[in-house]
This record gives sequence, structure tokens and C-alpha cells, in this order.
Amino acid sequence: MRAHLSTLAASLTLAACGAIAEPADGGDDGGVADAVSSADYNTPTVCTSGQGGPTANVAAMRPGEACLSCHSLGPVQGTYPFMGTIYPTAHEPNDCVGASSVAYPGVQVIVTDAQGKTFALTPNASGNFYGPLSGVPVMPYRAKVTYQGRELAMLSPETSGDCNACHTEQGTNGAPGRVVLP
Repeated sequence: MRAHLSTLAASLTLAACGAIAEPADGGDDGGVADAVSSADYNTPTVCTSGQGGPTANVAAMRPGEACLSCHSLGPVQGTYPFMGTIYPTAHEPNDCVGASSVAYPGVQVIVTDAQGKTFALTPNASGNFYGPLSGVPVMPYRAKVTYQGRELAMLSPETSGDCNACHTEQGTNGAPGRVVLP
């Protein structure tokens, strides 16, 4: 199983990074996703936690940085199909501790694969999430962040599970910035 997950994670591509967007009709989406306006991403770069730098790099596994750039190389333990960091704001620098499940109880990243199977990923003390710990997702997938009864969803299906590769400080490949709390 671990070898299969390693192979799966190494084969993921960055081709399908996508933006979080408002519902196409601009109206009520029945609670499926909270609308995101451009104002939500029109914020300055800030390390909200105030915790970053070298100490974040070791124990917290370099929050904000592309996970599979290290985890797909050689014998690095803990390669999962989905890896990333969740933040309270849209533009947080690399190595800044993100939204932990301690500071933000109940926050989860919910991934639904191509066959409708869901995987709930909970961020650790640095805001990093990874998984699933069991089961093999079928690509493409959809993802959303849930917190305090709200959710924020990516509307397009994706094939890369290296969330931080697109959800960088300023966003790349169509992503507007970081994976954020709704």
C-alpha cells in the first residue's frame, strides 16, 4: 500500500491547478460553497501566527512550501496523495505556521475523489494537512475546507494533490493564493 501511495503521489501533476471561484450564477449555491470575492484575496502578505522561520522548517515540515518537492524524493517518509497547508489569510509567506486544528478546532480539508469517496484531512500543529492515511483516491478530485459550519470549495476537479504547489503566497497556475479558512 505505501509503495502504491508513493508511486501515486510521485505521478501527480501540476497541470490542473484551479482557482476558487464564486458560483456561476452569482447567487445562492444551496450551501455547497461560500462565495469568494476578489476582495477576499486582495490582502497584504502577513504571517498571521507570527511563528515562522527556521523553527517552523524542522518540526512543522516547512508550512506553505510545495510538499511533494521533498516528499517525492528518495526515502522521505510520509508521502500521501494530498498534502498542503491551510492558512487564516490568503497571502502568507512560506515557513509561516498556518491554521492548526488546535487554534481552529474542527477545521478540515474534505477531498472527494472521482468515485465519490470522501477523505477528511485535519491540519496538524503547523497547519499542514496530509492523507489519506488509508484508502487510495481516484483522480480527479474536488476539495473544500470546512470550519464552523462554513465551507470554501474549489469548483474545478484537480489532479495534483500537492496543494501548496499552486496555492503559494501569491498563487500560481490559476490559484488565487493560499488554501484558506472559509
